[in-house]
Parts: sequence; structure tokens; C-alpha cells
Amino acid sequence: MLETCLNVLSCVRKRLIPDYNESDAAALPSVSLPLSSPLPSQTMASTSWSFIIEIVLGIIEQSYFNSGTEPNYAALRVWSLVSKTISFDSQRLLFRDVRLGTFSSTAAFLQATNPSSERGRQLSSHVCRLRVPFAGGITEERMAAIVRRCTNLYELQVVYSGYELQDFEPDTVAALALVAPSVRALDVSILNEPFVMNGTTDALMLQLVRHLPNVEFLALHNRVSLSRSPFTRPPPALYELTWDTFDPPLDNQASRLREHLDWLLQPSANSLRVLRFGPRGLVQPAVFGPLAVKYGKQVTSLTIESRVDKHARNLHLFPALHELVLGWVDHASIMAVHHAWVASSAKIRHLAIRGITGRSIVGLIKIVEDSTELVCITYFMSDVSMRQLRDVCNLKGVRLQTCDPFPPRTMPLRAPDYPRTVHPDDFKAMQPRY
Repeated sequence: MLETCLNVLSCVRKRLIPDYNESDAAALPSVSLPLSSPLPSQTMASTSWSFIIEIVLGIIEQSYFNSGTEPNYAALRVWSLVSKTISFDSQRLLFRDVRLGTFSSTAAFLQATNPSSERGRQLSSHVCRLRVPFAGGITEERMAAIVRRCTNLYELQVVYSGYELQDFEPDTVAALALVAPSVRALDVSILNEPFVMNGTTDALMLQLVRHLPNVEFLALHNRVSLSRSPFTRPPPALYELTWDTFDPPLDNQASRLREHLDWLLQPSANSLRVLRFGPRGLVQPAVFGPLAVKYGKQVTSLTIESRVDKHARNLHLFPALHELVLGWVDHASIMAVHHAWVASSAKIRHLAIRGITGRSIVGLIKIVEDSTELVCITYFMSDVSMRQLRDVCNLKGVRLQTCDPFPPRTMPLRAPDYPRTVHPDDFKAMQPRY
């Protein structure tokens, strides 16, 4: 794609401007023709060239994603170095989604977004999604400096793997207060198991939630723990919760987990629409059932990646469901889903399954045959021929598609319909709303 667009640019420039000097790529966009009597050929060339530039930028933007929600950083970096004509627009796209992982990458980001320069302020204003680590020499002070630059931040992703933490420093609190009005999504991952037992993970997650009161999309991964008493102040009302974490072994774990999840979702009884339990979110039926009773009535998308056979019996508690995402399913699991599906009043349009086996495909075919609303089945992999399932899907008008990575990646935005798709225009919906 990159070579094709470069060839288009080169050919168009030579046709529009025969004496165009290829070695002076920066000259054309900076030329300002006299207003008195511009030559027709010059005016036509300038207008046509601007139009071509818009087309090329459109191509770059439409090919923004590499896979899932992963931007094609390699191509964007190359585009940002091609010529000054498209350099800034390419950098603007590059800075939409910033994922820092090392000390050197954070240093480069701080240098590029230096607020003392107009370019630095503009680039930092385009950051919608920011992934920042708490590790590898990246201190809380440095994290605060990075966050402070992103004044239009929509999603903050924090990966913690560092040192013991209890209370945020004043600079961190001030940085979070600066971005709090625009932040709607928070993603927290804990990689250090020792810190699970001493309250560090609670201090990190709960303080982030407390200082970002407008969060509607909350994702907790790996070792995030709610093992100590939460703050008395309730969390924000959530539209989406992703629970992909597990607590350390504790006495009465099920009752404590139910208590803390109930505290986390308490303000979200009327707002919760997307509920995800990842492969590490080993929520027992004794926890899932009561949660479904209290918060399942308005949920439109449900992800269950573990204990599918145990949780399928509660699908009738999600009458508004339009999307169901499942992990690996065996024959017993898919038949339990089929039984609950038939008995449910939900109008499920999208079914996603991580893996299809020889035994589970029979139940999946039954679901397609008995469904009246299903429009799409997404799967990650299969160890069996899909011909029979594909024939049934074709007969029923159901689209059958693969997905890698799994589960299907989505942006932290309100879903207008299912199945959801990822599009570069999603960033326009992340613009500040205050």
C-alpha cells in the first residue's frame, strides 16, 4: 500500500508540474502564488495537487489499523517521513493512539510533545488513547508528566509492574485532574504478583477510578485485586466493564468477590450495557448469578470466556442481549447455550466463539437453525470441517467469519449496532465533549 501511494504521488506531481524537482519535495506546498495574476496552469496544478493530497491522506487514514485495534505504526512512521506535505497529518494519525513501553519511548514522546513549541502542543492535543507503563525506570513523576501533556485524552491504559504504591503524589493528582474531564475509558493491568497481597493494586486502581469520575468504560486485567475494603465513595456509572483478573486465594473468596463486584457495579444498574468476563475472570456461578439478576436486564453484549457451561443457565437473565461472546466450548457447553438461547427472549444478532470442535459444531448448527435474529457468527479457530455449518448459515442468511485476535477487538465507544466494527472514524467520537 505504501509503495503504491508513493508511486501515485510521484506520477501525479510530474504530470501536473512537468518541471517539478523531485529533490525538492518540500517546496511545492510552501509556495504562495501572487494574488495579482496567477497563471492558469499554476492555479490548476495547485488545486489538483491539493486534491490528490486529500486522496492520499484518506487512503492512509482508512488503512490506519493493522489488526484489531492495533494501529499500523510502521506504515504511519514511514508516511511521517515521506515529505513535509503529508508529514504533520501522518504524525497526527500516529499520535492518536500512543503506546509507550520503555524508558526511551517515553523520553521520545516527551521530546516530541514539548509544550514550548507549537508543533509539540498540536501533537499532544491529538492523543486520544494513551498506554503508559509503571515499570522499567518509569516513575510516578514521569507518568504524571506524560499524562499532563494529553489534554484531550479519551482512554488511559496503565500497565503496573514497578514498586510498591499507596497514595498518589500531588503532581499525579494534578495531572489526572487536568485530563479527567475528557477521559471516558480506563484500562488497568497489574503484572507484579507480590504487590497483589499488600494492597498496592487496590491503591492504584481505586485511586485512578476516584480521580477520573467520568469513566464509562473500565477494564481490569491480570492481577488487579479488590482484596481490601474499597473506598466509601462509589465508582462512576459504567457503560462497559471488562473483568479479566483473578484474586489471590482467600477464605470466602466467592462472597468477597461478589461483594466487591457489587460495589463496583452499584452505580451502574441503569447504565451497564457491555459486561465482559475474560479468560482470567474465573467468576464462580455463585457470583455470576446474583450479578446477572441485579445488572443483566439492560446488558446488550456479554462475554464469557470461562466456565461457559456453568454460566449458560443464566442467559435468560439478559433479555436485552444482542451479542454473545464465548471462550472454548465443548459439547456440553454449546448445548447448554442452545437450551438457554431457545428459552430466552433475547434477540441475539452476533455470536462469537473462540474455538469450534467436532462435538461443539453440532450444537452450533442447532443454534443457527433455531435462531430468528442471528446475522453473524465469528470464530477464532476450528479443528473440524466447517462445510455443514457454512451450508446452514448460507441457508439462514447468517454471515460466518473468522477473527484474529480473539475476542473481536472494539473501541471503548457506545455500540450503535451488532456486530461492532472498528473504523478510523471512531476517533472522531472520542473528541472532547465538555
